[in-house]
Amino acid sequence: MILTEEEQARVIDWAIKQEQTRYARSMAEKGELPQKTEQKMLEIGWKQRIDIPTILATANQRAHWEQEDKRAKEEKLKAEQEAREKLIKEWTAGKFYLKIKSHFIHRHGKFFMQPWNDQFIKAICFFLSADPRFETELGFSFSKGLLIQGTAGLGKTETIRAVADNPLYPIKIISILEVSEQVQQYGKCHLNTKQLLMLDDIGTEPEVINHYGTKINWFKDFIELYYLENKTFSGLMLTTNLGGEELESRYGYRVRSRIREMFNVIKLESDDLRGKV
Repeated sequence: MILTEEEQARVIDWAIKQEQTRYARSMAEKGELPQKTEQKMLEIGWKQRIDIPTILATANQRAHWEQEDKRAKEEKLKAEQEAREKLIKEWTAGKFYLKIKSHFIHRHGKFFMQPWNDQFIKAICFFLSADPRFETELGFSFSKGLLIQGTAGLGKTETIRAVADNPLYPIKIISILEVSEQVQQYGKCHLNTKQLLMLDDIGTEPEVINHYGTKINWFKDFIELYYLENKTFSGLMLTTNLGGEELESRYGYRVRSRIREMFNVIKLESDDLRGKV
């Protein structure tokens, strides 16, 4: 018997109350007055009206199942934690770097780090691996997301895509143009903000999206809502060709102010490298 004496007593009391409820309902259906029903109920030996051994056996079996279910959940959680710890040890900043390097060599035949992209690549590798150098060496904050600024052709999106399918911190990449198409068609676009999300090419979408006459500035609304609903912003990444003043001109001072507060900003400055890397 798993149940304690106190638990058994509670089970019996519950069964008696259920029996009393059924009896009172039955009397009411027969037209019995409530006062008369109450008097009769005081005269009934309720323990004799219920099957105590069966009730306790059923309750004990249920408790056994609950105990087994709890144990299974604890074992599953422990296994998940151990697997996560193993991934954390395995996916170091160095491993993320090798994944980026391998991607570019496979796609373009070569890969290089230059002064203009050194901080960017380090930031990605440190950020995804939760390497403390993200804060100590680069001066960034793990409570913020990443805003990657730079002209077209500097490998912003491709570098993120190189590590997007990692098992430690997978990244969902969605173009702002895809978002715009959904907003234009449905009037909204709900994104899963429970995972690491990268909105790509901010600023290339129409300034105002028209949904059957309703004018929507989706990115402006999204940033302000994300700011209000989250205590930290490390689950969000942005890429854009726009500078700070251009972002303000397009989305307003309030959005630019929110972006300053929400993101670690990485600026890339070089010639277009498409076809060169």
